[in-house]
Amino acid sequence: MTKYKKFLTHFTFAFILVIIVIFGLVSAMDPFRNLNFPWRIDFVSDRNPPYKRFKLLNDAEGVTDLVIGSSTSEVFVPQVLNDRFGVKAFASNSGGASLPLRLLMIQHALAVQPSLKRIIYVADLFEFSKPKVDNTVYYQPEMMKYLDGDIAMLSKLDWTLRFNDYFSSLVIDRSIRTAKDYLAFNKGTYGSAYHADGSTTQSMIGGRSGDVLENRVKSSALGMQSVYGEMKDLDPDSVLIFKRLEHLIAEHPNVELHLIIAPFHELFYEHYKTDFEKTRLYSKWVKMIQSVQAKNILVHDFSYPQYLKAGIDLNDRFWQDGTHFTSELMLKMAEQIYPSR
Repeated sequence: MTKYKKFLTHFTFAFILVIIVIFGLVSAMDPFRNLNFPWRIDFVSDRNPPYKRFKLLNDAEGVTDLVIGSSTSEVFVPQVLNDRFGVKAFASNSGGASLPLRLLMIQHALAVQPSLKRIIYVADLFEFSKPKVDNTVYYQPEMMKYLDGDIAMLSKLDWTLRFNDYFSSLVIDRSIRTAKDYLAFNKGTYGSAYHADGSTTQSMIGGRSGDVLENRVKSSALGMQSVYGEMKDLDPDSVLIFKRLEHLIAEHPNVELHLIIAPFHELFYEHYKTDFEKTRLYSKWVKMIQSVQAKNILVHDFSYPQYLKAGIDLNDRFWQDGTHFTSELMLKMAEQIYPSR
């Protein structure tokens, strides 16, 4: 019994020590910048893309054009826009960006970039599911101050998810990696994957090569089954947030909002055609985006099958998979945004 008690004591002590060490490492490295302890390091790694771009936008000078969206907007590369159209663009997009996050980023840009003239917003159907923001944003005070309290409440997360920010295998691994990056930064050997204009060498899109386009389209359709297979209507809270964006732009008459209705490849659309026709989800989405057209809100309709009329075919030239398109298609969009250039 004495040996058992001794073992239990040692085990308990070791367990507590491990928890303290893990907590100390995670809270000091704060890899996703959402723990906010006063002893955390000042170094900002690349592990929270929205926050990384948020901070870069603070330091950017003379930004005239802002790119907003999810991975579907990745092809709007700031340097390409700058070279072709004589603007100074910044990429403030993020993979899987939710509607509240997009609004937050736009609010931030309007606050810190007085030269802003144009917002290129690639609208996705999935953003009109139930509104939410990830832990990496929701627990980041610098970012959340740009969302009104009611929108923040609509995006409220399950508090149990917070545990993973401290003790999940992912956060521990990222803390160790951040510690290594921090050491490299202090030695002057660290190189961020993000450029000053928000662009990055880290693609948000996976699985683009190694297979024929048809298979890539089908694979992307299956990958979105949990989203589009479940959506029956546009979430009313998301619609309210989108309307808030409409009102925000109306308050800034010198800024143009270019809403691009992101295209679906025909085979991708066909995968969900029965559901879309039954629920009218797709047509409702397109009509809602079109309905906000105003003096400084311009809608560019690249929905299916509308884009076929613009000479966009269904081949690799224009498509990476079912929802992601190439720079060739992006230039077709840009011709509408910058018609006289």
